[in-house]
Amino acid sequence: MYADEFAGQSDATVVRRAMAGSPDAFEELVARFGPVVRGMAATVVGYPAADDVAQDVLLAARTGVPTLRRPEHFAAWLRTVTRRRAVEVARRDRRDSAEMRADELRYHRSLTVVQTPDEILARSEDHAALHAAMRRLPDELATPLRMQYWHGAPQRRIAAALGVSLATVKWRVREAKLRLRRSLREVEGNDHG
Repeated sequence: MYADEFAGQSDATVVRRAMAGSPDAFEELVARFGPVVRGMAATVVGYPAADDVAQDVLLAARTGVPTLRRPEHFAAWLRTVTRRRAVEVARRDRRDSAEMRADELRYHRSLTVVQTPDEILARSEDHAALHAAMRRLPDELATPLRMQYWHGAPQRRIAAALGVSLATVKWRVREAKLRLRRSLREVEGNDHG
């Protein structure tokens, strides 16, 4: 909505404008960092709790932005607030891993339309294999992959949110995809062998 007004402005510049009370600047920050916050939260609490955590964090950011001392540290501050809130929610709403996997599977099934029972079974098995392979990835590889492909966060935003370089994010996403392919091939080989 305000993309033209903020085009080309650095995150720190937009943060300064939000600190000065500009609601449009804060909305721009939500647009820039919302997917990243949701993605980070999802790595801790899964779905659909990540949406609630993201909403809580962004509401806290609205009141917290004016108190920031260094606008250039907004991404790191937001990362810390997100991690803390997600851990609080995870502790409060502890669910067993089978229930979490079922929620994720239902979420991904709801995104696709299938027509036959065989297609439903095949898609279910594919999703289960993919989620199992994702769980075997180390967090440092799985997190940027989820943030990019499941939440649509750009790699430079992921880098800022995780506090690493863009090159590191690119390598981690590439390495995660390679490991997923290998893992899925092994599963497929075991099923047919």
